[in-house]
Amino acid sequence: MLDRKKMSHSARIINDWHGTMMKSGTNIGPLAPPILQILDNSLPIPKRQAELRTLHDRSPIFALYLSAALGLDTKGDYTFTPILKSFLKEKSGNNDLDEKSIYAVILSEKDLLLQFEEAVSASFADFSENDLAWGMLFLAEQNNLLLKNVANEVLAREVVPTFKREFVRVLAGVDHFSLNKKLKLALVRGSTGKTRIDDIPALGRWSNQEAERLLLIICAITEDEKVRNNAFATVAQRSVSFEPARTLVRWVQNNYWKKKGSLAKAIAVISLQDLASDEQVEKAFDILLPYLKDEKAFRMFEKLGDEKLSLMALKKVGKILPDTVLFELLKHKRKEVRMKAVESLRGRNGLHVLQMINRAYEREKDPDVKKVFEKSSWIRKDKK
Repeated sequence: MLDRKKMSHSARIINDWHGTMMKSGTNIGPLAPPILQILDNSLPIPKRQAELRTLHDRSPIFALYLSAALGLDTKGDYTFTPILKSFLKEKSGNNDLDEKSIYAVILSEKDLLLQFEEAVSASFADFSENDLAWGMLFLAEQNNLLLKNVANEVLAREVVPTFKREFVRVLAGVDHFSLNKKLKLALVRGSTGKTRIDDIPALGRWSNQEAERLLLIICAITEDEKVRNNAFATVAQRSVSFEPARTLVRWVQNNYWKKKGSLAKAIAVISLQDLASDEQVEKAFDILLPYLKDEKAFRMFEKLGDEKLSLMALKKVGKILPDTVLFELLKHKRKEVRMKAVESLRGRNGLHVLQMINRAYEREKDPDVKKVFEKSSWIRKDKK
C-alpha cells in the first residue's frame, strides 16, 4: 500500500488519476508518453513544458492538477508555475496571476485548492504581503475558513498599522463559524482602511462587544464622511460597553448630535487611547476644544477616572475653569495635575486667589510642584 503522506504532489496526482482511469476502464495508453516525458528530469525544461501543453490539450483538468503539483514539488520556482498560470488564464480568464506565488495561484482556483489545501495552508508564511492582503479578501468572499489562518499570519508579521490591526486581531481570534460572509468582508475591508457604507450594518448587527471598538476605529481612520457618520450613529444606537466611549458618545448625543460628523473622529481617537499615540489624542482634544466651554465638560472627563484624560482636559481648558475647581485640583494626588492647576491659575490675582495659592504652596511637599509655584509672581522670595 502506498503511503500518500510520503509521496510527492505529482506522484499523488498521477496515482489518483491512474486509479480513476482504471476504475472507469479508460485507455490511458495515448497519455502515457507525455506523462513520462513531463516527469523525466533529464529532459530540457522546454521539452517537459511542451509535453505538459500536449497533455493539457488531451486532458485539461489532469494537466492543470499536474502542473500545480509540479510547481509545488519544485517549491514554486519558474519551471512549471508560468504554465500553470497560462492554463488558468485559458480556463477562467483570470489575468491577475502574474505577480502571485504558486500558493496564491492555487488558492485562487477552487478545484486546485480542494486538491492541495493542506500544502497551501502550511505555506502562508511564504506568502508575500500583497498575497496575504489579496488572500484575506478572496477567502472572505469565498467564506472559506482558511481566512483565520491567513489572519494569524498577517498578525504575526505585524505589518498592519495599529488601528487597522484590530480588525485582523478579531479575524484571527474569533470562531469563524459565528461570522457570516458579510461580516467577514466588513472585517477584512476594515483591516485595509477601505470600509464601505454597506459594511456598517453588518458590524452594527454583530452582538460581540468588539463591534463597538471596530466601529469607533472606522470613525477614527476613514476619510469617507458618510461612512464615518453611519459608523458613529450605529455606535450610538448600541449600549456601549466601555469607557470613555460610553460617556463621550452620550455627551455628543445629548449636546451636539447635529455636529457628530465633526466630532466623531475626535471622540473615537480619545475613546481608543490604548491604540492612539499621545499626539493623536492631543489633536483630538484640539478638535473638541470649542465644545469644552465650561466646568461641566471638564467634570465629565474627571468623573471618568482616567488620569491621562483628566490631565489632558485640564491642559486644554484649565484657563477657563473657575477658581474653585482649580483650588480643588491643587490637592489632587497626582503631582502633574497639581502642577497644571497652578499653571492655569496664573494671571488670577484676587485676594482670595492669592490666599489659596499661598496655603497650597505651604502645604505642598513635592519640589517639582513648588518650582511651578515659584515661577509666578505669587510667592514672595522670603517664602521660597
